[in-house]
Amino acid sequence: MKSVLKSALVSLLVILAYSTSLATLSFEAPLIATAMGDGSGSLILGLVCRQLNIPYRNDLMITAQQLKELLEGPDRPKTLIIATGILIEGEACMVCGGIETDVAEETQRVEELIGLAKSMALPIIGMHLDGTFSTPERTFHLAIDSIMPHSDLMLLVSPGEYAKYLRDLSEVSGIPLVEVKDTSAIAELLLDIFAEP
Repeated sequence: MKSVLKSALVSLLVILAYSTSLATLSFEAPLIATAMGDGSGSLILGLVCRQLNIPYRNDLMITAQQLKELLEGPDRPKTLIIATGILIEGEACMVCGGIETDVAEETQRVEELIGLAKSMALPIIGMHLDGTFSTPERTFHLAIDSIMPHSDLMLLVSPGEYAKYLRDLSEVSGIPLVEVKDTSAIAELLLDIFAEP
């Protein structure tokens, strides 16, 4: 189940690649996904993967230790996807999908996941579902800054408020940014990346 992103040039609306060539990147299934903070990106991705029969597991609370155990077992995940979400700073806890979550602990969880993935050469896709309403008190910036600079590929769905920020980050960092117009276009992207050739 291996596909090089080069073929995505035909089907994607926009591909912004700078110092890193998309032709050098490849990702494989099975996928393991999580979200940082209150975000729905990994859940939406799971629905699309199910329709396409792409092996996928979504775990919003997965820790680095749990991921390590999966990586050492059979049918190990071969790509980590981390979706951004809203983290509210100021209070000790926030409500994240109906579950009380400590912001510092959530940030540490994602940092440890990224550190483990890097140490075990597990490719990382950072995903941001834009077009949602945020305020100064409810912002995606903390999640974006925690995830995107450490990813091998940035995926932006429904470009909106954060599009310029991610485009600038891609240009400065050299991390490729792929943009799709809406959630319905995710399927075409995933077929290019993960489906059987």
